[in-house]
Amino acid sequence: MKNIKIIAVLLVFSAFLAGCGKAGDEAAHTSDETVAEVTEEETAASVTTAVETTETAGTSQTQRDLPEWVFDCGSGDYHVPQLTMNSIYANEINQEISAIYESIQNDDHYNSSKYITFLTDDGIASVVFVENGEWDDDIYHVYVININNGNVLTNEQIAQAAGVDDIRTAATAGAEGWLDVHMSNWRDLIGTDDYRSGLLEDTFSEDRLNDDMMIGLTDDSQIFFVSYLASQGGADCYYEIYDARGNDLIELDSWVN
Repeated sequence: MKNIKIIAVLLVFSAFLAGCGKAGDEAAHTSDETVAEVTEEETAASVTTAVETTETAGTSQTQRDLPEWVFDCGSGDYHVPQLTMNSIYANEINQEISAIYESIQNDDHYNSSKYITFLTDDGIASVVFVENGEWDDDIYHVYVININNGNVLTNEQIAQAAGVDDIRTAATAGAEGWLDVHMSNWRDLIGTDDYRSGLLEDTFSEDRLNDDMMIGLTDDSQIFFVSYLASQGGADCYYEIYDARGNDLIELDSWVN
């Protein structure tokens, strides 16, 4: 009888231990599932954050990817290019741009700035830096430099790289093409009593289209020009940027602004 009681106690105790082991296994399994769920949630949150950050960077003008040879040193509405290459000419350009940046920060009329960059396969970089005025009286600055040796290009060298023999002739063709789009009847106005006739005469004058005017090269080595062109409304002449085919480069998406 005594042995039977002992055996019964042992059986009960064994069953208890088995139950505890099963519960422990279930608890451990549940814990593992919980950790896995937390890890998946954290990973999902991280991926979401990364996607949101990428999307934000993709839609933000200030986060636009820039080429290695230039970076944006501006702040707020002022977007200011600085050349990263180490050369005397690059340093001079940076100093000039920095001086312009400092001056427009203290001028309520020019409350923002923007720029666009181009780079040919031969390593000729063109930077167009613009002070944005309140009344469409923007001021343009063009810098052209060879990033391979840090040398600034002359207008003659720029034209030669573009295969252009005569800068004024190419600029005239470009201005005509630009006006064909923005003032389709401009040819009919020249020589008339219409006040826009005078603006058009100024547009094509040698004072504005000449060998010393602001020019540069697009990514595909096409020459571009910056000069005063008669406005489509006919109120005045304003700086415009266009290539020899009359394409309006102000409409490009690659402006940092």
